[in-house]
This record gives sequence, C-alpha cells and structure tokens, in this order.
Amino acid sequence: MAATGRGRLRGCLINAGLMVGSLLLAVLLAEGWVRVDEQDHRMLESISCLLRDDVYKYRRSDDVQLLYEPRAGIEHDRKRGRRGEPGWPIEEDRISISTDGFGARGGRYTEAKPDGVFRVLLHGPSTVWGAHLDDDETLGAALERTLERAGGGRVEVWTFAASGHVLAQSARYARRTLARFDPDLVVVLVTNTGGRCEFEREPWPLVDRLQEDPWAAVEYLPPPRSFGPPPDDLGTVDPDRLPDTLPWTHRAWFAATRLSGLGRLAAATHERRARQDITYAQSAPYRDVVNLLHARALVQDGDAAGVPVAFVDGPGEGAHPLAASLGDVRRGRLSITAGDPTYWDLHPAPWVMEWQAERLAFELSRLGLVPVSVDRPGPPDVPEGVNPVTGSPPSW
Repeated sequence: MAATGRGRLRGCLINAGLMVGSLLLAVLLAEGWVRVDEQDHRMLESISCLLRDDVYKYRRSDDVQLLYEPRAGIEHDRKRGRRGEPGWPIEEDRISISTDGFGARGGRYTEAKPDGVFRVLLHGPSTVWGAHLDDDETLGAALERTLERAGGGRVEVWTFAASGHVLAQSARYARRTLARFDPDLVVVLVTNTGGRCEFEREPWPLVDRLQEDPWAAVEYLPPPRSFGPPPDDLGTVDPDRLPDTLPWTHRAWFAATRLSGLGRLAAATHERRARQDITYAQSAPYRDVVNLLHARALVQDGDAAGVPVAFVDGPGEGAHPLAASLGDVRRGRLSITAGDPTYWDLHPAPWVMEWQAERLAFELSRLGLVPVSVDRPGPPDVPEGVNPVTGSPPSW
C-alpha cells in the first residue's frame, strides 16, 4: 500500500511537472513569436506619440527624459505654409526660421548676461516655437518688444521651444537653461498634455525608450484600474529608476513591459482599448503625475537660484488642469477661448501673437515678475475681413 501511494504521488508530481514545463514552453514559444514577428513593436507604435513634422529643426537630446530639443545653428528660409486668408500673410510669403548656437529661436545674445539686462527664458511647445511664423513674429520676440516699449530697459527673451513638448519636457529643458543662462525669470507655457513625444527614429522608438527610460512605461503603459491608482507623491524624479513608493503590483507590471515582448503586447493592447474610454483618456493619472514631478523640480531649482518660475495656461476654456494642480506656483492665465483649442488656436497669426504678448506682459507685470508696469491691453486690432470670434484665425 505504501509503495502504491508513493507511486501515485510520484506520478502526480511528474504530471504536474509536465504541465508546468509545457506551460513554460508555450510561454517561451509565444514570447519568441512576438519578438520575431514584432507584434509588440507594432502595437506600441499605434499608441506612441511620434514627432514627424519638420524634424530638421530638432535633434535627439542626450537627456533621456527630454528626448529631443531644438537643433543649434539652423538657418532656414521657407514658405509660410499657411492658407492665404484674412489676417494671415499669403501662403507664398517667405519666413526665416533660425536658431543660435544654443538652440534658441531667433537668438542673438551672448551666454554671459550683460549688465542692466533683464533676461527671460520662455519655454513651451510649438505655440512658443512659432509655427508658421518668422523669427520676429514669435511670442518671445513680441514679448521682448512689449516689455521694452513699456520702459523695461534692455530685455532679452530667449525662446527655447519644441513642437510636441509636454510640460514634463518643457520643465526639464528649462531646468537646464536656468542653470546655464542666469535668467531673471522663467516662463513655461502649458498646452500639450499626455506622454512625452518621441523624436522619430528607426526602429520602433518606444521599444528603445522602455529600455533606456523606465518612466516611458509609466506614461504610455499604465497598469489597469484594477491595480489601484498611483500614489499621490512619487518622490523625486530619478531618470534611472522608478520610485520605491510604487505599489508592488505596479512595479511588476512595469517590469513586464521592459523585459517581455508578451508583457509589452498585453500592456499596449490594454492601453489602446482603454483610450476608447473618454473618462480614462482625459484623466491619465500617471502621465499627469510625471508632468507635475518635472514642473515641481523646476520650481525647486528656481527657488534655489532665486529665480521666479511662472506657468502660463495655454489656449482653452478655464485653467489648464496641470497648471491648476501646481498649487503654489505663481502663474498668469491667458485662456479665453470657449471649448477645446483647434490647431490654429494653438498657432495663431502674427497679429494675434502680438496681442498675446501684450496680455502675457500684463499678467507678468501684475504678478510683479517683471521690472515694469504694463497696462492691461484692450481688444486686439483685428485686420479687415476677420471675424474675431468665429473667423480665421480664431482668437486665443
């Protein structure tokens, strides 16, 4: 009887071992198939943000958190590329797009700040870069003229911007320029939300990022809601590792996205389906947390250097959700349009940008962030034939 019992137990163990072995073999075969056929790569590409337009203006950054930045020393003459409608110069109009040796749009300054100069570093996405605008028509150039006209003495407004940059990237970039250029004020325009865009490269940029930057999984491949929400405070931003404050279930999920093709495929498939839920897509809790972490780090650097940092709402109704969450950050508010901004809300005509610079200067003056008093601007001088409410370009 004892021998029979031991034989049955041995048989059960052998069967269990065969089942486990078969399961492991199936998983390994599936993993191999996913990697060879690049199923995970294609699914990841479908959910990633890739910068494909005007890539000549940018270069890959050495900072894996920043990802890409303006290319230094650009000198480019091109068509404006904007429809020739009321309020805009004609489409065939030529514009100059240039950066100095530091990557600043239309820059013409020295690294060492001259005596008596008030220096502003302006950061943000394509709205700040000045899509379809000449070097002298950007928000930074217009802001500089406005402050000098108001009696601000010698003013330098350096424009450091890149199309597609979200708050995390703008703040990260601003931390670097703050440390180098001795500014008196840093201004960050907040418009884009979501995960950081990738400068397009081959092959499969997001797969590479998951290996280089663990925060990429936090932004693009968050765990299902059943895993629970992210912690309220992730601690300090460390580009080399995820914080210890993450729940173990979240850490396991993110590890799977980095180490396993099957894990990436499952996570990307879940994310693609989850984005069909508008409530989920609008909340994106982990992406907001990453943006806020970088913004707070910039504020801390500014406090340490004695330099104020102002976050300014971009186009849209009411306060930008991320800017509103910054709490103790001093910022101006520029939002006046109703509803979600369109492409041309975010990239207005030169006359609109001039008016926005006056409004921004007034807000900065009201907050005591610039050494000059700027009057509240009146309505813009609307070009003939343009409806300022429903016409083109839209009011910002």
